[in-house]
Amino acid sequence: MIERIGHIGPPIEFLVIELIYVLLVVTMSLIIYFKTKELYDLSRHKGIFHFRNIFLFFSLSYIFRLVQLMFPLSKELFSFYFPFMLMPINLIFISYFSTMAILSLIMALIVKEMKGDGKRLDIVMHGVAIAASIVVFLTRSPLIMLSFQLAVFLISLVMMSLNFRKTKHEMLMTQNNMTYILLFIFWCINTVTMMRGLIARELHIPLNLLSTGVFFWVFSRVQKRLGNGKKKR
Repeated sequence: MIERIGHIGPPIEFLVIELIYVLLVVTMSLIIYFKTKELYDLSRHKGIFHFRNIFLFFSLSYIFRLVQLMFPLSKELFSFYFPFMLMPINLIFISYFSTMAILSLIMALIVKEMKGDGKRLDIVMHGVAIAASIVVFLTRSPLIMLSFQLAVFLISLVMMSLNFRKTKHEMLMTQNNMTYILLFIFWCINTVTMMRGLIARELHIPLNLLSTGVFFWVFSRVQKRLGNGKKKR
């Protein structure tokens, strides 16, 4: 791929491919979110509520990632420069919505064990996401965001594993739980590719293809389950 003279950012071809990829993820996330609306309206199941929110918050975080892509794209295609101060502000929204997606994912995993007022827990989740966003904004580091989300998710898995052993509940590696774990792996891969300079540019496309495969598997599984649910009615 040929880079322009004086161009120090990613090649325009990489940016266009990433743009298509982000639009694909946003589209699939919103399809899952809206297609599961009827299912939630009928059941009012908290697990479905949090499951839907995973994709709502993922789509919102990717919309702001799309905005982040516009910074170098607008410079290359239209010679328009966004104010530099907008980039860390945009990172706040990416951090907030992605943290909410991870927390919703954790809630979908542990919802069977939850007791008490769910509204208070929702407030706590928003508070944690806001605090994480402030830290990411102050440090200007997506790596901090990924480390925090990874720590929260791993701690949750350990707590779940210990709880299942005590209560002799279902195995930790159920199909549903594997879906959530794959979704988290998907987000980790994408956060790594978002960090410019952390990995070689040549690895971005293979990693995006890998995460697309993971996300498409989850998408097709949800579509299949929704289809089976309609047949049973």
